[in-house]
Amino acid sequence: MIGVSFNKFGYVENGEVDLNKLTILTGENNTGKTYVSYAIYGLIGSMKDVVIDDIVDGFENITGSGVIVVNLREVLNKSFRKLLNKISSSYSENLHDIFSVSRETFKDSLIKLKIDKGLFFEKLYEKYLESKIKFPSTS
Repeated sequence: MIGVSFNKFGYVENGEVDLNKLTILTGENNTGKTYVSYAIYGLIGSMKDVVIDDIVDGFENITGSGVIVVNLREVLNKSFRKLLNKISSSYSENLHDIFSVSRETFKDSLIKLKIDKGLFFEKLYEKYLESKIKFPSTS
């Protein structure tokens, strides 16, 4: 299951959306459906950047042959909650840039990603880890 919770986000005081293959938001005009949709789209899209950055940060000081073997599943499993919190807080802190409004507009807003750990690893493997990750040599 993938879900997104919202707190003090525009017209949405508190809310949660569980995402499926097809998720339809309904309601009266001017109640925040478009903002919620844009926020979900952006949050899911921003996940890959944070995940890859978190992995790459650990490899900055490779020396010698430049070869390192890492069990990414183990590394990510240990930092799963931290990673989700980082994705959520980073996205929430940048809402004003994403929606091109003043920082004040979303100063109290919080958007939080909720994802099943098994599904997270399944999607991550399918999309990013089936191919080898190569780093440029430092020589």
